[in-house]
Amino acid sequence: MKNVLLTTLLALFAAAASAQTGAVTGRIVDADTGESVVGAVLTVTPARNPEKKQYLTSAYEGSVSIPSLSYGEYGLSVSFLGYNTLDTTFRVASPKVSLGVLKLKPGVQIETVVKEVKAMRTSQKGDTVSYNAGAFKVTTDADVEGLLKKMPGITVTDGTVEAQGEEIKKIFVDGKEFFGEDVTTAIKSLPAEAVERELVMMFRRARNVSTAVAAHVHPDLDPASYSLLLMVDDAGPLRGMDVADRTGLDKSTVSRQIATLVDLDLLERVPDPDDGRARRIQLSASGRSRLARVRRQRRRHLHGEFAHWSTQDLKDLSRLLSKLNQMF
Repeated sequence: MKNVLLTTLLALFAAAASAQTGAVTGRIVDADTGESVVGAVLTVTPARNPEKKQYLTSAYEGSVSIPSLSYGEYGLSVSFLGYNTLDTTFRVASPKVSLGVLKLKPGVQIETVVKEVKAMRTSQKGDTVSYNAGAFKVTTDADVEGLLKKMPGITVTDGTVEAQGEEIKKIFVDGKEFFGEDVTTAIKSLPAEAVERELVMMFRRARNVSTAVAAHVHPDLDPASYSLLLMVDDAGPLRGMDVADRTGLDKSTVSRQIATLVDLDLLERVPDPDDGRARRIQLSASGRSRLARVRRQRRRHLHGEFAHWSTQDLKDLSRLLSKLNQMF
């Protein structure tokens, strides 16, 4: 009987030990500047059950809080845009475990390696001659007509294109007919088509970047609300109707976005100095701090990306982007 009781007690003690959990805390900072890193992605992997991973992000001031982890050994991976991934391990063996300060080192910029080769200008298959457009040097703003004039055997006169003395009736782009039989319009419209493709690509990437940066400001922040947050930061205290006018959104949508940002402690409502009955919105102390920190990190990343650009190229980019923004 005693043996049975002893076995039962040991089993209960073992079960209680295995059920014990501890709270884990820490802080993520930049190894060079000591600044907090908000929105870093942490992957926690149990040594006994690697498939049961947990994911979380660093919060305000780069703080990390895992309220309940079972006792045992864990692997930890910390990553963030523009930094080298930090891999370490820790053990949970008490109710409270501190990881201390985890330092992320900025990523190393790799110089571009350029290998120059001479491009083949033409190739022939059967009775079809193909020209490699990339092998002919033209100015960046040149139209297709300027490119065609550089190709051997092709002449362009008043919009009429001839190859080896025969008039060209149709233009094909990537194997598809372009502008029917209107060759003149085709050769003058391709640059606009190319610009449109680049704009579509740029806008698509901008949405992806906006989504990622919004999560770095706050894990629950969506890209649309992030744009509103930037607007308030740039324009100062605004009324709800001002936001609706600037964004072109209906008042109910704007009202929901503002309410969400207030709940996330990124915006706050303040009295309207021009109307005692109205309220305006502005960045809260938390919102201002989070946004400023992420913007600094983003600028540092962009500086690294544009390091190999010349000053003139950067000035031209700024000028052209300003011109583009005035169009929309």
